Amino acid sequence: MAERDARRSVCRDDICRAYEVSEHFHLVSLIRSLRDDEKAVLGVIASMSQGESEMSAGEVHTRVKEEMGIGYTRYYEIVQKLDTIRLINLDYRAGRGRTREIGLRFAPEMVLAELG
Repeated sequence: MAERDARRSVCRDDICRAYEVSEHFHLVSLIRSLRDDEKAVLGVIASMSQGESEMSAGEVHTRVKEEMGIGYTRYYEIVQKLDTIRLINLDYRAGRGRTREIGLRFAPEMVLAELG
């Protein structure tokens, strides 16, 4: 960025702008690697994330099942993949049972814009 602006030194703003470009490119490449059903589940997570920062995996599954008819096994595989490639955070909630919390790692607006 500094070189493009014909400056000899790099400032904090250059780093921030370069990071934004890099983050966007990374998100685009991850989303392009997904199958259609995986993109659809990611879209549901992103739309639900607009109102909440984290939601339970059960809440997301209920909505995915209503909208797409995906069974729990396939839903679980997709959520695991999204966690593995770091599009979402999947953490166990303290308390009874094995309830997992899902948090989106990118801004929901960015994800929804890329899913188009």
